[in-house]
Amino acid sequence: MAIGKKVGKKSQGSNDFLMPKTPTIGTATDVGISRAYNNGAATVTFTADPTYAADSFTVTSTPGSFTGTGASSPITVTGLQSDTAYTFKVTATNTYGTSGESSASNSITATTVPATPSAPTAASPNADADEVSWSAPANGGSAITNYHWQSNEDPIKEGDTATTASVTVVQEAGTLQRYKVLATNANGNSQYSALSNEITTTFSFVPFGVFGFSPFQVFGFSPFAVFGFSPFSVFGFSPFRVFGFSPFRVFGFSPICFDEHSLILTDAGYKKAKDVTDQDTLVLSVFDEMPIANIDTIGLWKSKSLTNIKNINSKVTYTKMHEVENTTIFNEDIHNRVSNTEEVLILRDTEYLMIKTDSVALGDKLVKFIDNQEVHEIVNKVDSVKEKRNVYEFGREVFGLINASGVLVYHLYPID
Repeated sequence: MAIGKKVGKKSQGSNDFLMPKTPTIGTATDVGISRAYNNGAATVTFTADPTYAADSFTVTSTPGSFTGTGASSPITVTGLQSDTAYTFKVTATNTYGTSGESSASNSITATTVPATPSAPTAASPNADADEVSWSAPANGGSAITNYHWQSNEDPIKEGDTATTASVTVVQEAGTLQRYKVLATNANGNSQYSALSNEITTTFSFVPFGVFGFSPFQVFGFSPFAVFGFSPFSVFGFSPFRVFGFSPFRVFGFSPICFDEHSLILTDAGYKKAKDVTDQDTLVLSVFDEMPIANIDTIGLWKSKSLTNIKNINSKVTYTKMHEVENTTIFNEDIHNRVSNTEEVLILRDTEYLMIKTDSVALGDKLVKFIDNQEVHEIVNKVDSVKEKRNVYEFGREVFGLINASGVLVYHLYPID
């Protein structure tokens, strides 16, 4: 009996022939749909040898030695690195041991969704628009077909672009924005990027230079130039005040004013109209063809060109609030709201016009200048609103167009 037991033990330890036979490899197939970047997957088929039943099978990748186990074919291997070629071998295991490796499968390239893009870069070099750019991420082994971008603050803007990693976003001027982006390929969407840097969308800025206009321009000179100063600023008043009237009022010209929330360009940046004081300096816009400050020319003026565009500064001599019942808003920009009697600079067909806000038509173009480049904003919507509003007029030492939320406004005003 003892000998039999020893023989039995020896036989049990040497029964390697009871291990499963090596499986026959089948086909490896990439599984890319909805797979996260660098977590690719492949299904691998095989045929088990029926001689000695296996309890489990293990599929192993080359390279990387990523494995998947299961009781039958097919078996899925996960964790594969995106855009990497793999082959696979399979082994069978039971209580007596593990078979040898099968031959290698066909080669597959593991694909996934794209990598998460890095945070975009945002800038606002142009008025009423942001430039958002980003680097193309690794595509996960499948070509990127779309980018979806989105801003994070009201008014939220979002969109898609298939051919570039840079977009121009028409945005509400004066708002703080950050942007994020995701990439899409045939397998799905990446994660959203981190948010971009924060920017403030700029307004149209008309970079006019030195004194470029005087109402005395019709004479070819300014009489003040011979003194080298403006007598108004020396004496601290307008000579019209001596007579107790404004010549504009004599001609029946009513005050034309900016809504309290209109943003007025000063040398310290944009300020709401209600916050502008006589301590501020306005940045005014002038050009050679600009009409003389005369009721007979405003509304009749037109020109085929704008030349010698310049920027001038002018101290605010006074501010005055009025209450009006009719105001105009362009393109739903609440910061660009003025009384209906304001004159704005537009381009209609091929002619520049200075017309009242309530006469601006859809399709007209508001004229703006950015870094000496002329920019036109198409008027898509004009809202004439009937409600009581506080509006402000500004006196100034030098005449020129006021930059209100980027729109150039003629703004004749009475001098008290």
